[in-house]
Amino acid sequence: SAHRALLSRVNPRPGLLRFWDSFTGVERAAFTSTFGRVQALAWSPDGTRLYTTPTGVAGLQAWDLTSYVSPATPIAASGPAGAGIATATAVDPTTRTLAVATNQGQTWFLDLDSGRTRLSDRPKGAPVVSVAFADRGRLALTADAGGVLTVWDPATGSAIGDLTKPTRVETHSDVARAPVGPDGRTAASFIDGYGLQLVDVVSRRIGKPVYPDLGNQSMFEVLGWSPDGRHVVIAAQGVTFSPASGYTPGVWALVDPHDGRVVWRTLAPEQVVAADAVFAEDARTIVLPGESGRLYFVDAATGALQDPAGTATTRPLAVNDRQTPASLSVTPDGSQLSVVSQAHPIEIWDVATARQSGTIQAPVATISGHFVSDHELVTTTATGAVAIHDLTVAQWIRLACKAAGRELTPIEWSQFLPMYPHETVCSRPSEQVAAP
Repeated sequence: SAHRALLSRVNPRPGLLRFWDSFTGVERAAFTSTFGRVQALAWSPDGTRLYTTPTGVAGLQAWDLTSYVSPATPIAASGPAGAGIATATAVDPTTRTLAVATNQGQTWFLDLDSGRTRLSDRPKGAPVVSVAFADRGRLALTADAGGVLTVWDPATGSAIGDLTKPTRVETHSDVARAPVGPDGRTAASFIDGYGLQLVDVVSRRIGKPVYPDLGNQSMFEVLGWSPDGRHVVIAAQGVTFSPASGYTPGVWALVDPHDGRVVWRTLAPEQVVAADAVFAEDARTIVLPGESGRLYFVDAATGALQDPAGTATTRPLAVNDRQTPASLSVTPDGSQLSVVSQAHPIEIWDVATARQSGTIQAPVATISGHFVSDHELVTTTATGAVAIHDLTVAQWIRLACKAAGRELTPIEWSQFLPMYPHETVCSRPSEQVAAP
């Protein structure tokens, strides 16, 4: 187009349009047609708008590229060939190491500073559903869909050994998720799908199972630990017994993993998602994702749904269509939350107000985001492309101005810097670019 943008409609999702800057090679935007598969398209003379018509429907849609300036970040590294599609990730801030587990039972490790990757020659296995660091980054623990827990050495990328044997036949089950607690050595998991067990990653010992009383639910999953290490957040899926008896909704619960005591449990407003729960606001609030693409703010003491903004209990995440959040992460100071939903920009939220404070245009099929510090977010795509995003406001402004090649329009500003009033910044000398 005249606006130096390239378009691709070769993609796995019908109706997904992807745009790149032809000068820099950086992906600028992704749109999803609400009418489904696109049949024909054409650019406006000035190259700022794209018009599309869908297949089998009499309709016309217009896409405004000037509203989607993308302060994108170059890819820092790519995963080893043949390792498989990424299914779970974790970051250790102490060693600045990223762990990426795949659907082929492989786990590889990336040094975020040097870009060096490490992958063992371990035979391929069942899809991995969770990975977590332990012992100050010196160990890592994975759980696969068959219930096998494996301890890894991140320094070499090699597997130290399996702690369990396969317990189930089905695959792609998240019940074996095994997040590690704040002590850096204790994990919790429903290894066999029924009993909650503690795992000492350092000594490689597994405790006896306990059985929390969560009612007539199924598919219990550990979503995360409380910051004090005393409790775990558990999700359980709802069950439909029969048309006559009806549907039992899913629940979220706070449980003592040592004895199975349920501190509180609350009915989930919708189907729960196997994504890491995050504690924010000095551990007073738990943020949980729903399948529809909404965030729920839960009182950590009572389990009651909160309304941080004073306007609505939940906030929709997606812009073009709602998609299940793939990953949540909170800054070390607990103030900012990142929300990753595939095929949509990463959203940065202020936890205290439940208000979106910024947007990052990450590569399509980004599955996870982890804060390494209060201003660095590491993202990973399904194919193993890793990017490190600088979230300081000054850097956002520099990247947005560079991508636009001009001053930002009010629409662009409201999308990427909604917490500040619009003003002229791109014409300033670079050393004067700072938070407005």
